Amino acid sequence: MWQRALLRIRKARHYRPDLPDFRGPAHCALSLLIALPAAMLWMAFGPFVIYPPIGNIDPWFYPGYFTNFRYLVLHHGFTYYVSRLPWILPGRLAFSIASPEVASLLLCSGIVAVSAVSLYWIVRWHYGRAPAALAAVVLITNPYFMSAAVWQYPDGPAIAYGMAGLALYLRPTGSRSWNSFWAAAMLVLSGATNMAGGPMVLAIVVFPLWRCRHSLKEFLKEAVCSVAGAAV
Repeated sequence: MWQRALLRIRKARHYRPDLPDFRGPAHCALSLLIALPAAMLWMAFGPFVIYPPIGNIDPWFYPGYFTNFRYLVLHHGFTYYVSRLPWILPGRLAFSIASPEVASLLLCSGIVAVSAVSLYWIVRWHYGRAPAALAAVVLITNPYFMSAAVWQYPDGPAIAYGMAGLALYLRPTGSRSWNSFWAAAMLVLSGATNMAGGPMVLAIVVFPLWRCRHSLKEFLKEAVCSVAGAAV
């Protein structure tokens, strides 16, 4: 049994994806559409509470902005809470089309689905399906990740934006320039959602720059595309 396990690990380490494994945006979008209802079921029937625990004040500010944005801005001004628009705008949309209970479920499930699908494709592109599925399952059962995803504080969406940016940087197909452009845009959204995630964002940016370290031309091209995406 141990020999079989070691053999599978060695195969995974030396795995190189074939052309059929290089899925386009349509396949990624389809996997996200499948993952979202699955995440909703996991969040609805799993051992989770999709509201901040009693005693935490900060997370409750965001449902307030989701439902009474104009009132809070008029009476309390432009605080740093308002600057977290990459989280407030999806929250306002969810709370405008559904009840608070369903809207909270949608938001938390979206965080889980985007993060899990991003990790799945990152691993699948470079190591295959089985390690990718295992990585996604490990992520959504990680208590630290789930504790960030099941309340309205912006650390969860910052992780989701960051994972999407990492997936775009590591995508082996498509235009590398456009991948870098949209990856940088996702990382800016992650940083704007929660600036405490700045070290995570900087660590992700290292990947594409390190990949181009042997070619000054490619390095500059990668940097220009990333800066353009960040500027947008």
